[in-house]
Amino acid sequence: MGAQAAGESDSGGGARRSRRTLGQPAFVLCALILTACAAEQPQFEGPLEPRDFTLGAARLKMELPEDAAISESPDNAFVWIEIAPDTRSSPNIWLEPFDQDLPFDLSQTQQWRGGGEIIYRMALSEGGSGGAEANLDGRLTLGAQQFTVSCRIQVEDAAEADGGWCLPLLATLRLAP
Repeated sequence: MGAQAAGESDSGGGARRSRRTLGQPAFVLCALILTACAAEQPQFEGPLEPRDFTLGAARLKMELPEDAAISESPDNAFVWIEIAPDTRSSPNIWLEPFDQDLPFDLSQTQQWRGGGEIIYRMALSEGGSGGAEANLDGRLTLGAQQFTVSCRIQVEDAAEADGGWCLPLLATLRLAP
C-alpha cells in the first residue's frame, strides 16, 4: 500500500476520501438551514408594545406589534390576535384556557426566562389560494395557568412557511398584576 496524501484516510477497502470534502457538505448544509430559518420568521415592523387582555380567569400581558388586533370573546373563553390585520392572510395566534388533552402528540418544548413553557408540534399544509399554511399547536404554561395555543401563518412559498414564527411573541406572554 502506498503512502496516503494529507487529508485522506483509508476506509479499509482501499477507498480514499478527503476529510476536507466530507466536512464541506455538512458546513454548507448548516449554513443553508440557518439562512432558511432566519428567512422564515416574519419581520415585525416597528417596536413591540405591551398589550393586556383577559383569558379565562387570567389577566395577561404580551408584547405585540403596534398594529396587531386583539379580539377577546365576551365570556373570556378565547383570544384571537391578528398580527397584521390589514393584510390578505394575517399571521394569527389563538389562545384559550387549557381544559383537555390535544388530539395529537406534542414533541417539542421551549422554556422561557420568565418561567413560561410551551409544549408544541408544528405542521405544514398546502393551504389555499394564498399558499402554504404553517401551524404551531400546543399547551402553554404560565405559573399555575395553562392555555391552548394555535399559531397560523400562510405564505406563497412553502419553503418559507414556519409555524414557529410566533414563538418570540409567545415568549413575552406574562401574567399581568
